Amino acid sequence: MKKDKKNKENLYELLVILDPDKKDSAKKRFLAVLDENGVKVESEDMWGLKTLAYPIKHKMQGRYLLVKFNVEDKSVLATINKELNMLDEVLRFIIVSPRG
Repeated sequence: MKKDKKNKENLYELLVILDPDKKDSAKKRFLAVLDENGVKVESEDMWGLKTLAYPIKHKMQGRYLLVKFNVEDKSVLATINKELNMLDEVLRFIIVSPRG
């Protein structure tokens, strides 16, 4: 039982809006950042191309991707945050913990 609780404590969701013009390369680079930081991806859910409410980096559309992942060390989240901010393929992202 404790193991399940620990996994839930380390579970996060990352919603990312990717550049629609860089289809496969955007997703590959984004997932590579997670992999390089020792993140265990539990699931990926591509929501597809959506129209944005306002332009982001001069784009009016973005590809939405929801990723659920586990981390052993929570300090990795700051590193992931920094690296994703530097990727041109990532228009916006947010990392949240689904715990109530």
